[in-house]
Amino acid sequence: RANIMVDACEAVGGDGRLLQPWVGVIELLHVGSLIVDDVEDGSSMRRGGACCHEIYGTPVAINAGNCAYFFFDRLVEGLPISLGKKARLYRIFFEAMRAAHAGQAMDLHGLLTLAEEAVRHRDITVLIRAVETIHVNKTGIPVALCVLIGAVTAGADEDQIRAMAS
Repeated sequence: RANIMVDACEAVGGDGRLLQPWVGVIELLHVGSLIVDDVEDGSSMRRGGACCHEIYGTPVAINAGNCAYFFFDRLVEGLPISLGKKARLYRIFFEAMRAAHAGQAMDLHGLLTLAEEAVRHRDITVLIRAVETIHVNKTGIPVALCVLIGAVTAGADEDQIRAMAS
C-alpha cells in the first residue's frame, strides 16, 4: 500500500521522496482497520498471533483502531503542497473511509441470504456482485486512496488522476 503511494507519485513525474517519510501513516491506517475488523468479526488470530482485542481487551482495541485513522492529518500536514491539494487529499481520504466502512458493513451483514437465494434460483449473479462490491470497497478503494495521494501530491492533471483512480 505505502509503496503504491510513492510509485504513483513517481509515475506522474513527482518526487516520491516527498512521500517516503509518510509511508508508515498508510500502514498505520491499514492496521487500524484490521484491529476494528478483528473485533467486529470476532477473530482471535491475526498475522500468526493473537488479535489486539485478545491481548488488550475490546475497548482498548476499538480505541486504538479508531485512533489510527486520525494519523492521516500527519501525512497531509507534513507534505510540502498547496492548501488546495491538502483539502483535496482530505476529501479523497474521507470518501475512501466511508466506502471502506460501507464495505465492512456489507461484509458484517453477511451473504447468507444472498447465497440461499442464489441456490434457490440457481443464479449467482447477485451474490457475485455483492462479493465484488464488498471487496472493492474494503480493499480496492483503500488501495486507490494510496494511488490518489501519490498522484495529487505529484501534481497530476485531472486526466491522470481519473486514469489512476479507475
